[in-house]
Amino acid sequence: MKTLAGEAAKTEIGKLGSRDFVGDDGETVSRGLGESMKLSGGADTKKLTDGNIGVVAAEDGLDIKLSSELTGLTSVTTGNTTMSSDGIKIASAGEGTHAVEVTNSNISMGGQQIHDVAPGTSDTDAVNVSQLKGLVSGVDGAVNKLNNRLNRVGAGAAALAALHPLDFNPEEKWNFAAGFGHYVNANAGAIGAFYQPNEDTLFSLGGSWGGGENMVNAGVSIRLGHGNSIIGSRTVMAREIIALKQQVEAQNLKLKENEDLKARLAKQDQEIAELKAMVLKLAAKG
Repeated sequence: MKTLAGEAAKTEIGKLGSRDFVGDDGETVSRGLGESMKLSGGADTKKLTDGNIGVVAAEDGLDIKLSSELTGLTSVTTGNTTMSSDGIKIASAGEGTHAVEVTNSNISMGGQQIHDVAPGTSDTDAVNVSQLKGLVSGVDGAVNKLNNRLNRVGAGAAALAALHPLDFNPEEKWNFAAGFGHYVNANAGAIGAFYQPNEDTLFSLGGSWGGGENMVNAGVSIRLGHGNSIIGSRTVMAREIIALKQQVEAQNLKLKENEDLKARLAKQDQEIAELKAMVLKLAAKG
């Protein structure tokens, strides 16, 4: 009887000193006087930080809150993403993919595309595909324009190269030339003038036009040294040869006239000889 009374008294005393604790799950945990209560966070006690959890009074108890400014953390992992003091790493999503890493010395997208990149505006900004396409299109247009211009320049140069002076003529010191040039898909025309005051000096002036790429050139050519005056006077020689030929023809005509005269004289001599013979014959009969 005494034992039963003692146990009952002890139970009543325990109820008077008990405390009830309620967690976020709504379950109540009661601990009596002299009983311990275990609070477990589940983290490695060697990897804990200070000053990141606060306890504040609430209406019916105490609230345990995590600081909005965490410090002293080594790493934070959520899903396949880990943030540490080295940077951020997103593990590969499967076979054929690579991890994405962002550190203070490198950014690796793991062979993945970067989407929704705004057009860069500063010198150190990244550019997107749209900007690159615009740049490539502009470069292609500039290259095509340059090619067309080079074609027109080539045609103009070919036309200028077709201009050539005639041989020196002391009586006709001016001569003119015209040329045509074609290169790829461009055409051009050219005209030029040449003035040669003597055998050793030549002035030239030429110009080409076509496709808006007009060109002009001017030059002077000078012969140095004694040279060969015979080669330099081919026109004069030709005229002298013609004159000599005319003289030879005139002399040949005179020679022919002399031969005709000789023939007439020979005929006259023969007739005179015949007359003399007749006179002598008549004289002998008388």
